[in-house]
Amino acid sequence: MVDTDKILRTIIKEGKVVIGAKETIQSVSDKTAKLVIVSSNCPTEVKEEIGMDNQIEYNADNIELGTACGKPFAISTLAILEADESVVKSEEMGAAIGRHGEHVGRLRTTINKQIEIIEYSENPQEFIKNLLQPVAVKKINIIEKNDKHIAYIEVAAREKGLAIGREGQKIEKVKSIVKRHHDIDNVIIQ
Repeated sequence: MVDTDKILRTIIKEGKVVIGAKETIQSVSDKTAKLVIVSSNCPTEVKEEIGMDNQIEYNADNIELGTACGKPFAISTLAILEADESVVKSEEMGAAIGRHGEHVGRLRTTINKQIEIIEYSENPQEFIKNLLQPVAVKKINIIEKNDKHIAYIEVAAREKGLAIGREGQKIEKVKSIVKRHHDIDNVIIQ
């Protein structure tokens, strides 16, 4: 079973989130909120002012929501402005995806954004391969140069464009996620 509290802590740690009624209401009014989570005891007037279709009620009070988010204080509302791709352990992939993709589908519908689930690996080379799928990676060398870790990735010439992505979006995403999870400073496709 997927630990929703762990997912909340990860989103708060790695994504762009605002906490509190005033900040949440502001993010809804300026249309930066992708998803709003409210505690079960959030005041009705706050819920009404938020008034979002993609508002989710957390199945516990504000103290428990604060604890779930890893905070030492009560949280009645929070707005997710941006969340990174979901990186999950291999043994949790099935639960994260859900039967026939129902969990991914529900989340995609709720936040109206494409969802990509990436299998995590402690091995940085394996993790990079997972991030680049469906590109077939021939070889990965990670070297240290000037106190920076650089991953050189060899792919077939015909797949370089797919590995880099339109306007470099895929490789930038890979760089960001690999930096966060494995402290690799740069990724170079060869």
